[in-house]
Amino acid sequence: MTTASLRGRPSGFAAGTSSLSLRNRALRVLQYRRILKLLVGRDLKVRYAGSFLGYLWTILDPLLMSLVYWFIFTKIFHRSAGPDYMPYMLYLVSGQLPWFWFNGGVTGTARALRSESQMVRSTNVPRELWVLRVVASKYIEYMFGLPVLVIFATAYLTKPTWYVFLLPLAWLIEITLLMGIGLILAPLNVLVRDV
Repeated sequence: MTTASLRGRPSGFAAGTSSLSLRNRALRVLQYRRILKLLVGRDLKVRYAGSFLGYLWTILDPLLMSLVYWFIFTKIFHRSAGPDYMPYMLYLVSGQLPWFWFNGGVTGTARALRSESQMVRSTNVPRELWVLRVVASKYIEYMFGLPVLVIFATAYLTKPTWYVFLLPLAWLIEITLLMGIGLILAPLNVLVRDV
């Protein structure tokens, strides 16, 4: 009679205390890429499922916040915009979109393991995948907001500069930063809720 153990399984469970190398962790996440795609799709559907405007909130949230800043700084404080910030509304929208991605990513990744604790405990999915799911869904929401930036640039007749070609590098830097922050905060939030 043979007995089966978790350690004897060929695909075995990799506990959080296991000493997998960075390469093996990345390969493991790559093996679960279909599950990542399903989780990101679920996140995007569930996030706005109960609201009347749905995905429009992805665009309206940074746009309305930019309108508030524009009103405060141009109408109330009579800010005189310098040549670097003209047109000011385009400047605000282009800053608000990545900020909303970063802000939502940090708060979402910090809660990634705790909010899905049942699934995290009951599946063999790598823990990194739960953090990556949040970063990816916030990135897609950011991409949904980019047409607003294009509309404002077109309305103000602003031509893109050569810095546009650096956008993929900026996206990669922000994804890496959010993953790093998330991989630090998510386990800390499991241990200490105040994080």
